[in-house]
Amino acid sequence: MVGRMIQPNPESNTDNEIAPPLNVSVNPLLSRMAVGASQAMFSLEAWQTQLDGVPGGAEFMAQLQREWLPADPPDAFCAQLGETCKAHIAAWHTGWPNLWAHILRVTGYALRIAPEVGVPPDQAYALAVLHDVGKLEEMRTGEPHTQYGAHFARQQLAGHYTRPIMNAIAGAIGKEGQTSDTLAHLLYDADKLDKIGAAGIVRRVSLTIRPERALSMVERVTADLQTFPPLKHRAAEQMALVKRTFTASFIASLQVE
Repeated sequence: MVGRMIQPNPESNTDNEIAPPLNVSVNPLLSRMAVGASQAMFSLEAWQTQLDGVPGGAEFMAQLQREWLPADPPDAFCAQLGETCKAHIAAWHTGWPNLWAHILRVTGYALRIAPEVGVPPDQAYALAVLHDVGKLEEMRTGEPHTQYGAHFARQQLAGHYTRPIMNAIAGAIGKEGQTSDTLAHLLYDADKLDKIGAAGIVRRVSLTIRPERALSMVERVTADLQTFPPLKHRAAEQMALVKRTFTASFIASLQVE
């Protein structure tokens, strides 16, 4: 077993320091998560197969199932939009499956939160499924992914939504001035929720194929936990509480005596 001391984050908020620095070790469950970003792990079924029979896998999957919410498109336009976004990010970078899994989870969170603030499900879906479509483009061109995403959103949404709705969605993605606080706050919460919990752990650890590197991924989740901010909506805060508790418990389970 490989051990490494996780250092505290000097920027962390004391109130959020649920997980203290731990001397942690790669266990079989963590090793099994290190599948690499190119593996198509964007469904609960894929993770169930991957973690089947691993000590602690059943408990971890139970939590992942609670967190990984349905992201079903609410109408035909959204279904086509989702396929367009998936094809776009899959066009050139082999690590696209990890990003697509993140986008799907954020979309599920957005759909869950949306009724609280009166955002129609189709707009919540479009906002979330488009929000990181420029992430890989940023790696290739250097253009900020938020700026690229806003441009891409306007291209895809033009003719389907009125100009004010199209600009509100694109503005929230691009973090533009004069944008809708409602949509911006919805995206903020949905995106933050995927940093922690079982979903946040598989998101980070599955980036690597080397079990020893999984520890640096756990370190990143630890930092995200320690600095996790207050969220804007009650539904998001309720989900965050469960996720924070699980994350702290999981990290503690890796501790080496």
